[in-house]
Amino acid sequence: MRIEKGPLPKGMSFILKSSTLERALTEADIKIDTHLIHGAGGIFFDAHFWPPNANVGYERLYVRAGAVPSGVGQAARIYVEGSVLPDLMDWLAGILALPKNSPIRREKQYFGRSRPEHFAF
Repeated sequence: MRIEKGPLPKGMSFILKSSTLERALTEADIKIDTHLIHGAGGIFFDAHFWPPNANVGYERLYVRAGAVPSGVGQAARIYVEGSVLPDLMDWLAGILALPKNSPIRREKQYFGRSRPEHFAF
């Protein structure tokens, strides 16, 4: 897994630990080239499935996980671990279960989750 982590502004917390994503992929028995970007400005959580193309001959998963004020950091991580990651694993497993020539598996796919309302700030 490739990991990008920009500077975290004071008073902010990342919503996802890279080890948590790695564990979720391992437990779901999903093997895919993965790139995780922490603190992608304005994004709470999203993922992009990229099929092989003329430049890259393998499937890839590109995940962006945001940052929240530290006061809601723990609650955000609990939400991501308990709800977002299981949904992501189901979504990704569904794509990877398709035949390689499936129209869905041959096209870019998007998964996203917004910040829950109870994390208002």
